[in-house]
Amino acid sequence: MLLRRAIYWVQFGMAVALPVWVLVTRGIVADGVGWQLIVYLVLAPILFVALAVLVALTTARKRVRATKAVSWLDAAGLLVTWAAIITYGLFALPLLAVVVVLALVGLFWLAVWQLVTETRDRVKTYFEAASAPGPRQIPDVIVVPRDPLSR
Repeated sequence: MLLRRAIYWVQFGMAVALPVWVLVTRGIVADGVGWQLIVYLVLAPILFVALAVLVALTTARKRVRATKAVSWLDAAGLLVTWAAIITYGLFALPLLAVVVVLALVGLFWLAVWQLVTETRDRVKTYFEAASAPGPRQIPDVIVVPRDPLSR
């Protein structure tokens, strides 16, 4: 639980830090000034948006917000994705770029699947409770009579 909570809090910072990491290490330090820098100036914001969408999809789940911890699937996917991005910042191999893209796409669909599944279960539970036979709990209603003299 401690690891999953740590990943929950770290994911917000990583959405900003990892695109900056790739921009600085690949765009400025390794490849130098030129067309590669322009490519990384375009790719860094795209990477930021992709990571921000993943954070939004993860935190959209009620269970994640309540426990302040991601699921084990989220934790594994995020750690693999972050490791791939950090490694790509160190070594500019085309295969690493493919791994980063595949990890991001896979993590996106995993987050969507978990969000849909959790929401479906919550809605199903609500409707099952509402359609259960037997006496229903009626909330207390307080009626304040109108004063006939105040018109």
